Amino acid sequence: MGTYARGNASRRDSLHFAQPLHDADGGTVGVLAAAVDLGWLDGYLRRNLRLPSTSVTVADGDGTILVRYPDGAGWVGKPVPPERQRILLTRGEGVRVDFGIDGRERVLANARPVGTASAAWVTVGRDRDVAFADVDAASRRGLVLIALGAVLAVAAALLAGRAFIRRPFDRLLRTASRWQAGDLAARNGLEGSDEFGRLGRKLDAMAATLQRNETELREEIRNGRAMQERQVTMLHELNHRVKNTLATVQALARQSTRGGDAPGERLEARILALSKTHDLLTQDDWSGAPLRAVLENEIEPYRGSDVRFVIDGPDVDLPPRHVLSLGMTLHELVTNAAKYGALSVPGGEVRVAWSVAGGEGGDRRLRLDWIEANGPPAVPPERRGFGTRLITVSVERELDGQVTLDFAKAGLRVGVDVPLTGTGAVHLSPLATTH
Repeated sequence: MGTYARGNASRRDSLHFAQPLHDADGGTVGVLAAAVDLGWLDGYLRRNLRLPSTSVTVADGDGTILVRYPDGAGWVGKPVPPERQRILLTRGEGVRVDFGIDGRERVLANARPVGTASAAWVTVGRDRDVAFADVDAASRRGLVLIALGAVLAVAAALLAGRAFIRRPFDRLLRTASRWQAGDLAARNGLEGSDEFGRLGRKLDAMAATLQRNETELREEIRNGRAMQERQVTMLHELNHRVKNTLATVQALARQSTRGGDAPGERLEARILALSKTHDLLTQDDWSGAPLRAVLENEIEPYRGSDVRFVIDGPDVDLPPRHVLSLGMTLHELVTNAAKYGALSVPGGEVRVAWSVAGGEGGDRRLRLDWIEANGPPAVPPERRGFGTRLITVSVERELDGQVTLDFAKAGLRVGVDVPLTGTGAVHLSPLATTH
């Protein structure tokens, strides 16, 4: 991870990352570089952090502010004030009540990310008055109620001095003591239409309100912690997916250096197909994508030509791992058909059909058939090429499924059978379309 930079050409604030790419011998064959537009990151925070009382500041290893919410326009690219830097260096990570860089008192949490961005600082702040508003209000109400009960009880005892007054007074004091100790579930239980009865009911109602507010506050805290845990899980999942994607790109690049027909074009096409599949996943926060959309994504470049696609199958939502692996498999089949099979001649036809077996509660499996017709006869290759290996690895190793290849004279037939355990809903009303 680099530090804050301003593009010479784009004139945009950005943050750069780089990753060396190594071959099998450990030598460096290239560098994968990426730049994050800080304007985009600022917009992302504004869409997702809609509480003006919450602030987020991200600084790089040099102490330069990368992102500032909600008043980021005047801070991006500027150094963190010296006194703030001294606090970060001396106190390090942790939570404290202090003044932010804008002079507002907040509950501040400082932390360093793990991994590549470990040199950066992330500071999240919550306005002190907002963060403690419910607690302060509950405390004030509790103190007021306790003081009111005590004053009324003492006044009644002094004025009346009778035994039946002393008993409810003691009950009020005991209940108030339990409230003061934090037991808001305690009730005085006073009834009747006299002053003590009405006061007891009011105090019990107040205590019930305080108890509900405390329960809601604890629930909000639990929800916040659960959201943080989900964010950590999503970051781990994204890290895993990025590593797998880089490994796939590295394998494609390594294969392209071994020769073959237009290796650069095949590499570019495969990486483009992988990128388009990632676009489908990012449209729904990496939760998955429909199988039909994955297939349409691959056959889109061949629409309008003198070939025909027949698509038949129910709507199936695939998880991210299936989307990536089946997307690469379908790309290899389409590319092979365009070069050697039914898509290479006018009038060629490709039929893609799939079905789902198994119930909602059991193990479900997806069966997909790729059938070419009206094209050149399929000829078994003399050697197993990279495309065949990529299909086999994508289906059998990544998805724990099975793939069959039939080089028939009428055209290539490919069968894919993979488990669908843990996928989204499957709508078993068949839909057939022809392109």
